[in-house]
Amino acid sequence: MNFIRLKKYKPIFILFTFWVIILSVFQIIVVSRFQVKGPDYSLPWTVKYTKEIGSFETKPFLKRLIDTKFAYDSTYYYSIARYGYDDINVASTRTPENQVISANYAFYPVFPLLVRIVSFILSPIIPFDFSRFIFSGVIINIISSLIGSISLYEISKIFSNKNTSLQTVYFFLIFPTSFFLLQFYTEGLFIGLTFLSILLIYKEKYYLSIPFISLAILTRPNGIALLIFLISEYLYKKYRNNRSFYKNFRKAEIINFFEIIIIPVAIFMIINFSNFGKNFHYVESQIFSRNILNLSILAKTFTGTISPEFLKLVT
Repeated sequence: MNFIRLKKYKPIFILFTFWVIILSVFQIIVVSRFQVKGPDYSLPWTVKYTKEIGSFETKPFLKRLIDTKFAYDSTYYYSIARYGYDDINVASTRTPENQVISANYAFYPVFPLLVRIVSFILSPIIPFDFSRFIFSGVIINIISSLIGSISLYEISKIFSNKNTSLQTVYFFLIFPTSFFLLQFYTEGLFIGLTFLSILLIYKEKYYLSIPFISLAILTRPNGIALLIFLISEYLYKKYRNNRSFYKNFRKAEIINFFEIIIIPVAIFMIINFSNFGKNFHYVESQIFSRNILNLSILAKTFTGTISPEFLKLVT
């Protein structure tokens, strides 16, 4: 993509740059102005992971900026990126066979792997390990969120005009939870891979979408939803262009269909039925008490977020 083609995204670049600056400065101001005292008693599990917080104002600006990007699950991503999945310094659980499984297995590998690669590249520039790893993750998410914003703009243009598409990106960025895109989490990377995959699918560039769908699956478990979208959109486009498509479903078309979906399906199957997948499901249920296929755990988690007073009113 040359510079002339990039010029059409100038409004997106300007909007995105202002969003990154304003959001980052806002985060620093908030924690500088309002000191949160630990531990956090809002939920039973937050007590264990929060401690007395030191003086935020005495830290250098860059350190303060880094600190605002690191919280809760960031600890696990940092641990995986720096020490690997079997880091002994994080929480763990034991199986009935007395095997110790690290809580790191609850998190998929692409984001920590990219953080490790970028951190290695930046090692001559940033000597401090912790700051370098967090900065690397934030840079990955900034670039990914920008790609996601441009992809969302292009997706919106398929259904509307340029002004509406720009407004779509604007409201996407100012949505209250959009700050997660700049945190040391997987949200920024995942949103970039997701929107780019959807754009390529809409443009019927199915083979080109495969690596991005595969990376999304390896970034977060719910990336598998992209495969469902790919299949449904592929079949719909074929039917729309040829109403007799299903009646004349030839051998070549069957092969073409399976060529498109085989890699994402294989990746999903391998990661779920491998030793990693077994550890993932065990840690999810034993440490984090969440399992998308376990309805009783889902119900327990949902009701745990509702106050007893509200439950009395509706029961």
